[in-house]
Amino acid sequence: MGSIEAIETRREGKRPERTVYRLTEAGEQQMLGWLREMIATPVREPTSFFAALSFLPHLPPEHVQELLQQRVRGLEAEIGTLQMVLTTMTPKIGRLVLVEVEYLLALQRAELSWVQSLLEDLRTGRLTWSPQAACEMGAAASLADQSEDAC
Repeated sequence: MGSIEAIETRREGKRPERTVYRLTEAGEQQMLGWLREMIATPVREPTSFFAALSFLPHLPPEHVQELLQQRVRGLEAEIGTLQMVLTTMTPKIGRLVLVEVEYLLALQRAELSWVQSLLEDLRTGRLTWSPQAACEMGAAASLADQSEDAC
């Protein structure tokens, strides 16, 4: 037996026919199993920012600092928007409907805190690098790159 089944076909005016589906009992059990697994099991879902962090040495620290400051401003704006949504919508529709917004807000706050600590390390010199040295290390490590002018 499949996960879904057609329950009716209808037409409104001159629009094409539309088939309405519903979950079968087997489909509902499968969906609930997926839901349980997604809630219980942490999964690392890398982001483009996560990937970009691997390439920080290719930019000058001063440039990274400017870019991270832009990211801080963006995160602060997103956090403000999420807080406003929660403040205005929770009394109207209840917390349960907005728990994913709470989760997103918590993630944004954690990222903001981490980015701010990274910025502080850049400002104070606790974290620094030379893009040229990083490039040369990467070129030396790469067997595929035979060019000495890679940097």
